[in-house]
Amino acid sequence: MIVPFAGRRVDPLDAEFTRFPLENIGLVKDRFRDFFLSHTPSMLISSGACGTDLLAQEVAGELQIERMMILPFSIKVFRKTSVTDRPGDWGLLYDRIVLELEKKEKITRLNYSEKDKDAYEKTNLEILNQADRIKKNENDVIALVAWEGQKKESDDATAHFMQAARERKFQVMEIKTI
Repeated sequence: MIVPFAGRRVDPLDAEFTRFPLENIGLVKDRFRDFFLSHTPSMLISSGACGTDLLAQEVAGELQIERMMILPFSIKVFRKTSVTDRPGDWGLLYDRIVLELEKKEKITRLNYSEKDKDAYEKTNLEILNQADRIKKNENDVIALVAWEGQKKESDDATAHFMQAARERKFQVMEIKTI
């Protein structure tokens, strides 16, 4: 089974709403482990942002699940814009996972401009496209989303991913971040 994935980044220090608080990292990792052990996927496909992307990649790696990472920008630019800009020590985890996946040629860089306001949604679509290309049959994909369950008023890449997965008739499952 192929698991395309998207989810919330860890909350910024000045977050107006709680979506994924830093103190829930262990809880969310446990939820990923439970999901992976009960569904036994053959591959995880996600981006690599701080928060749920990196946690899913980390747990999948620990469980020897094949992984693929799709980034909208170069590794360096993405690290600056989506990894080290929030609380937590995400840079080291990102660097380790990127190194592991580069050795296996499992990172795709889409090379969008940082200024492209649709870069994250386009990345979501490419994650889903990869799952479409790899799947063996229609039931071979579960799109996984990790979030608090509430759509943001605007610019919600996680909600976009979920909607796009449903439009493809993929089964969608959720892991809660709170």
